[in-house]
Order: sequence, then structure tokens, then C-alpha cells
Amino acid sequence: MIKRSLLASSCLWAASLVACGGPDIEQVKADFESPSGSTKDQNGVIAATSKRDGSSGVMSLGAGGVPGQSLTAARPRRAFDQANIGRTWGPRAEALRDMLVTRQIPEQKSQNLGPSACDNSPEARAAYEEMVSGFVGDALGTALNPFSDTISGSASYTQDFSGCSNGELTGSADIELEYEFSENRFRFAVTYDLDNLCETTGDQACISGEMIAEALIEGDDLMGQISFTTAWQVDGSWTDEGVRREATLGGGVRLKVTGNQDGSGTAALQYLVYVNTPDGDEYSYVWEVVAEGDGQGNGTVTWRCRGSDGSIDCRADENGGMCTATDSSGTVVVTWTREQEAGLDEEWFE
Repeated sequence: MIKRSLLASSCLWAASLVACGGPDIEQVKADFESPSGSTKDQNGVIAATSKRDGSSGVMSLGAGGVPGQSLTAARPRRAFDQANIGRTWGPRAEALRDMLVTRQIPEQKSQNLGPSACDNSPEARAAYEEMVSGFVGDALGTALNPFSDTISGSASYTQDFSGCSNGELTGSADIELEYEFSENRFRFAVTYDLDNLCETTGDQACISGEMIAEALIEGDDLMGQISFTTAWQVDGSWTDEGVRREATLGGGVRLKVTGNQDGSGTAALQYLVYVNTPDGDEYSYVWEVVAEGDGQGNGTVTWRCRGSDGSIDCRADENGGMCTATDSSGTVVVTWTREQEAGLDEEWFE
């Protein structure tokens, strides 16, 4: 698919994220539940497709782990995967939750991380252990009622990605960690302030801006499935067919997983994108890839685009794309060509 210059946001990086307030994770979560774009609007669906393709680099930082991330084929590995926020902090968030609920120090889950040194860098380990040690001293060692108040903690560090990625990445990030825990709520959040994080291979994508990842569970059973959501407001650039592209990108990603002891289950990876019309109106769409596996390496992947009026099943290739849906009025088909996508990008995003 064509990845064009997607200058869709009025809040350009030149005005800084401070003026825009950075990503609003609560609004992102609300837009995941109720996207505003229409799946019957051909231009909106085409624009959402381009925004998803243009956001592939930042999605690699906030997502991963589900096959079929591309509409056309399983997504190849890219250097940004080494800095994947979910893989770096998801296991640690679960370990911290387990410790807070059980009042025991579980075995570190770092062995479940990927092989990349950036996933498990000395700086990341030290920051996490700083939070854990503070909790051990303040809560595990006390006889006070652990649910009488909210327990919280924080830590921060700077990560130089060139030193942990075998030369595949350059740039750095100031990273802040925080958690809150009470009788019926656990929240763990990580904020990345990215300073020109770039891939040295592939399309040599670069990202600057802010990403927030949140692990959250609420209710009576805090040992249940944690929901993970990532939001971003970043300035990105990449090389597409020999042409350097730039974009200001806002959006999010969340992962929902249901599994069985035999390894089978379903994983739904959802991407939120925003598109702007020539009139200045903003609409949101949710792309969802659902992967179902049998625990033996076999499975299927389905792509859907969800808007205010329901979902449509989609596919795309080098010639364009097609989405179909069936409702009370019959079958609705949205199709487009590569040329239409390129032309719409110019009209909607420049």
C-alpha cells in the first residue's frame, strides 16, 4: 500500500507536544469504544487505510505479537520491534500486579521477554527494581492493612537505543514509570518521550514525540486479564519508494487476549487512527486484526475496519483494496485502486 505524506493534524510537531498536551489516553480509550468515522464513506476508509500504513513504525513500538499485522501478509520484523513497549513492560506490569495482590515477591518474568537487549536493558531493569524495592520496604514489610490506602510508586530513566540494539536503532527516550494499586484497581503506566528514535535499516523510519502505555485492571478479581492500551502523538518520517515522507501521527493500539491451557485462543489487536477531511473535520476508525490459533502453529487472521456504523471485513494488495459488510439493506462494498488512494492522500492530508 502507498504510504503518503500524512500531515493530517493541525497540531504539528513544530508547535510542540506541550501545546497539544501530548496523547490523551482516556480519549483514545473512548474512541476505541466509539469510533466516529463511517465505514460506508469510501474516502474515509481509504484515508484510514493510508493512516494505518503510515503509522506502521510507531505501531511496532506499541504493538506486536499478533500475526498478520499487514493486510497483505504477515508483518516482517523491523528494528523498532526491539523497543517494543508492550514486550518490555507487559510482563513486568503483570509481575508487579501479582506481587501487590499476593503480597509475595514472584520470580522475575524477564525471561519471557524477547531476545532483544533493548527489551531487557540494564536501565529498564534498574528502574523496575527501584519501584519494586520501594514497594517491598513500604508495604510487604508492614503489618498495616494493605487496602487502607492507595499504594503508588514511580521511577524514571533515559534509554540510549543505539547502545542496546546492535546498531539497528539510534536516538533515545526519557522514560517514566508509575503505578497505583488499591483494593479494586491496578494501573501501571509508562511514558516515552522519544527523541529522534530512528531505524538504520529498511525504510529508515524516525519517530519523535510522546507515547503512553497503560496496563489496567479494575473490579473484584485483580488477578484477571489485564488490558493494555497505548496512545501516541508523534512526528514521523520514513522512505517510501525512494521518496522521504513526513507525517504527524496520532492514534493508539490495544490488545485483547483470551487463551486456553493448550495454547489455543484468540488475540485481537486493534489500531486507532484519525483522519481529517478537507473541511477540517476529524474522524476516528479502528482497524482490528483477529488471530485465532489452535496451539499447534495453525490459525487464521481476519482484518476488520470499525466505525460509527459497524464493521467491515477488508483485504488489500498492491492494486488497491476492498471492504465488504452485510446489513439490513444488503451487502455494502467499498473498493479503491492504488491511484485513488494516492490521489486521496494529496487531497485529504496535505
